[in-house]
Amino acid sequence: MVLSRVIIKAVVLTFLVCMGSSLFGAEYFGFNVCSLTVDQAKEQLKAVEADFEDDYGYKGYSNDLPIFEINYYDKFNKYGSLCEGWLLFDPNEKLYKIIAKWSDEGDTFKLLKDALDIFRHK
Repeated sequence: MVLSRVIIKAVVLTFLVCMGSSLFGAEYFGFNVCSLTVDQAKEQLKAVEADFEDDYGYKGYSNDLPIFEINYYDKFNKYGSLCEGWLLFDPNEKLYKIIAKWSDEGDTFKLLKDALDIFRHK
């Protein structure tokens, strides 16, 4: 039951981030969605000494659809202990999705949802 709530919250958060970013191309967690490239993301993460892996890809297409796994990133950990984080890039190597899951998403989800609700009301 708790796991299903966490999964639902993560899916809703991902949806909200994607909807907001697709409409506004905004910055989330220090990443510029729709404009940040794979190389820029690597440089940015290395500069802040984040722990990440950059050799993933959608269904094995790491060259065409790169994915970064984020193990530690200070801006994610600001909202609680990070379970997992992902940056997904499109075929043009532009960031299009950010996924973050925290060990306790109750307060974190509410905080981020409230922040993203601002876009809905504009």
